[in-house]
Amino acid sequence: MHKRLLSALCLLVFLLAGCQRDDPSTSGGSTTFAVDTTPPVAGTLETERLSILPWDSGRAAYTGGYFAAETANGFFLEYMAKLYYADKSNPDNWVVVCAEPECEHEVGDGGCGAHLAGAFLLKDQRIYYISNKGIDVEKGEILPEDLSPYVASMALDGTDKREEYFMGTPEGYTRNASGGGTAFLMGGYALESAHYLNQSGTYDLWLTAVDEAGGFILFTDTREEVTSHCRSWRHMGHIFGDEAFGSLMMDSSFSVAFRLKDRELTGTDLSGLPWTGGYLSGDTLRVFKPGEGYYAVDLTTREEMKLADPQLENSWAYIVQPNCIFESAILGKESMAERVAEEAYGFNFFDGKIWWDVALPEELMGLEEDGYLELMTLGSDRAIFLLVQGKGTEKKLYPYQLLLGTDQPTLEAIGELKQVFPKNE
Repeated sequence: MHKRLLSALCLLVFLLAGCQRDDPSTSGGSTTFAVDTTPPVAGTLETERLSILPWDSGRAAYTGGYFAAETANGFFLEYMAKLYYADKSNPDNWVVVCAEPECEHEVGDGGCGAHLAGAFLLKDQRIYYISNKGIDVEKGEILPEDLSPYVASMALDGTDKREEYFMGTPEGYTRNASGGGTAFLMGGYALESAHYLNQSGTYDLWLTAVDEAGGFILFTDTREEVTSHCRSWRHMGHIFGDEAFGSLMMDSSFSVAFRLKDRELTGTDLSGLPWTGGYLSGDTLRVFKPGEGYYAVDLTTREEMKLADPQLENSWAYIVQPNCIFESAILGKESMAERVAEEAYGFNFFDGKIWWDVALPEELMGLEEDGYLELMTLGSDRAIFLLVQGKGTEKKLYPYQLLLGTDQPTLEAIGELKQVFPKNE
């Protein structure tokens, strides 16, 4: 198992090393994307103005937690285990990246060519991604062996699919449907967290990682039951800045951010802090407190320094970068608890120097209580959001884009991420 696991992870590290170039078929320089380490100043948010970057800057993949990618011509987005693509010249047309004949692209169908079980990267005109066999739609079963993640690749149009490396299960262990495992990408490392059912009926948790020098074990533990999974912090909590991962409890809560540097794992306690939508840089966490404003928290002392008041009432904010902040009463699931019925919602965007009033289409001005906007990625010249409405099989997904560098920033609808749910017979 170790060889299979390390081979898979080594492949991912190889991919991570090239993730700054989104489409090798187009020539052009590559810009390294780095976390802003400029210390905050009390009483102000001002910093360098947000700039439009070359398309291959890597910003889209980074801010999207490797669930988004940008090429010279378009964007890839992954949501609910499905991969979609839209061309920049026709952003209303989001297509499922599947080349399987007569495929209905059902949610949870591992046979669909667009089924992904985790993050993805673009490299050498191919999409490399973490996958598993998913749900057998016809049988309605999840088999233990189907939970084992593997690294796969396919051409940019969804053809020529290859199973590159199968991570597998250690000898003597069985993956359990209630335990399973997760594989994810983070900060130059590839990691897998998995619970294995041992012979005594308890669970052994393995957290392994690999870098350019090889693979290593970060953490092992034995537990009576599965209580948590390790997941990408940015993906689960929309926290930006330093790449970190967290232990996702079964109640979907996080309390500790784990960072991995020079093979050393360090944890930062974030309990009691409104970290969702925040920006983590070293020992400083920039956060937004609804109704109070923007703060910088020294994580070593817990001392707080106020940076600015909120721009809007009953709002939530994403601090994507110190010079890129979005604030609105319709941002994120958390905003639904702050929302006031029958209120006309605003949307503000900070570019490092100026707060802009973003023009909203009518359907977002009085968004229903069960709807919210989720930031998918900040690309080279635009931010892409996803309007999530409804629940379960009634859920609808509508992308919106905000173009940077315009005199009147506007959120404009760009089609739909169409989903097909299995039919109940």
